[in-house]
Amino acid sequence: MARDLNINAPELNSNELSNQSHIQNAVLLIKKSGKTKIGLFGIAFKEYTDDLLYCSVINVIEELLAKNYQVKVFYDYVQKLY
Repeated sequence: MARDLNINAPELNSNELSNQSHIQNAVLLIKKSGKTKIGLFGIAFKEYTDDLLYCSVINVIEELLAKNYQVKVFYDYVQKLY
């Protein structure tokens, strides 16, 4: 968000690097499990919302789908997206 507004915010940039590391670790753990059918529960960052803006789990889902994993999302507010 800060980048979108051309605001220098190094502490936020470090969060982005941390998020990318967590995303890669999540994908690696799933890959190591040997499972190809993956279920996710409650992916929104707030309860009772469909707001997925800046939601890191979306990156995990996209990466898994790109690697031909079958992904099922179980969450009433966003279930129809995937």
